[in-house]
Amino acid sequence: MIRAVVVGLAVTASVPGWSTEARYLLEGGQAPAAVVSNGYVQTVTSVGDGRWRVSVSVSFEPVGADGVWSARTNVPLDSVPSGFRFPAGLREALVGEIDPWRSATTVLAWVADHVAVDDDDTHPQDAASVLRRERGRCSGIANAATALLQTAGFEARTVSGLLVDDGTATPHRWLEVGLPSAGWVPTDPTLGLWVMSPHHVAFPDAVLDPPRVVIERAAPSSLGRLPRWDGRPVRPNHGADLICRMADGGPAVATLTDRYGDVRRAVLAPEGRFDRLLPGVWKLEVERVGRVIAQAALTLREGQVHHYMIETARSAEAH
Repeated sequence: MIRAVVVGLAVTASVPGWSTEARYLLEGGQAPAAVVSNGYVQTVTSVGDGRWRVSVSVSFEPVGADGVWSARTNVPLDSVPSGFRFPAGLREALVGEIDPWRSATTVLAWVADHVAVDDDDTHPQDAASVLRRERGRCSGIANAATALLQTAGFEARTVSGLLVDDGTATPHRWLEVGLPSAGWVPTDPTLGLWVMSPHHVAFPDAVLDPPRVVIERAAPSSLGRLPRWDGRPVRPNHGADLICRMADGGPAVATLTDRYGDVRRAVLAPEGRFDRLLPGVWKLEVERVGRVIAQAALTLREGQVHHYMIETARSAEAH
């Protein structure tokens, strides 16, 4: 039997989250960039003759920002384009003192709600023009989101690169936002909120002459495993903690599995802990000496510490 108690505490521990990796061989054109950011890592190795091997690793572990954000929308930064105006409706949504992740997410969601992605848009892609038309290409969407975030007081910058799909490399643009304790967090507003995919290949500058791309290792984006913010996939700020304890003292081995194949294990002697889990349903299986002694489907919630007591027949007899 498993008895559960949920305690609403913030997650503090850090364990690498589910990740996926793709590998490409690029031939010709400019060299791609080596990148290390929160949830996105790209390594680049020159293999000679104008060729580069690129590995892209994307993690969906929680962002982990903290602190308090206060509205600064009346103090535009020097990098905000001339003529740019902060939308009144968005200013009204950013009131009081809220956490930086939530306020920045509110800005990103506002862009997704008010600016349509139009790959055929031939008009200027600067932030002011895109917001006035309420549509733009990927570059315009990234420019608009970056300008809004900067005006709201965040550090933000656009990132140029390629989007690789079935061997076709298309010039693309996304952005990074500086969040307290989380560092630079990438996000592609054409996909969701704080999400990236292993199909993104970053470059130091805009890619004017796309290279030939050979996919050496394909990887799914798997955005479906993320929770939702107004219907859009979002990488949460906090995960869930799970603490399992053997009522009879243990030892035992606990295995957690989600439906996308993320597997975590912990030794219960008598207690074991799982940190920074994505919210959602996980299957728990407890094993001792090669025999499964407990199973359960657990619904874990963001920002909470969940406690589970595992009682075996032996522990029940002791009571």
